[in-house]
Amino acid sequence: LMNLVRFYHLTGDTKYKEKIEALIFEHRSLLLESSQDIPLFLAAAHLYFSIPTHVVFAGDLNHLDFRKMQSDLFSQYDPSRVIIYLTDDYAQKYFSKNLGVPT
Repeated sequence: LMNLVRFYHLTGDTKYKEKIEALIFEHRSLLLESSQDIPLFLAAAHLYFSIPTHVVFAGDLNHLDFRKMQSDLFSQYDPSRVIIYLTDDYAQKYFSKNLGVPT
């Protein structure tokens, strides 16, 4: 469920939203029987209902500035953060053209 929620936030495709809601509805009674699954289920539900933070890294992943930004980013825990790495020219041009991500 958690990965499906992340994928929904990444793509914005409503078919994944429908699958998530169906899974939540279908498995609600199972949670009462297996309490050990409740924390993960609640974490997935929290991620589903929160607004994700999208972070896009583009360019040379070995550059010192990149390493510093990555270190700063990971210094705080944020389970709703979605990170995308664009490491080649094709990916950078695609995201710039289709999603308005500056290169």
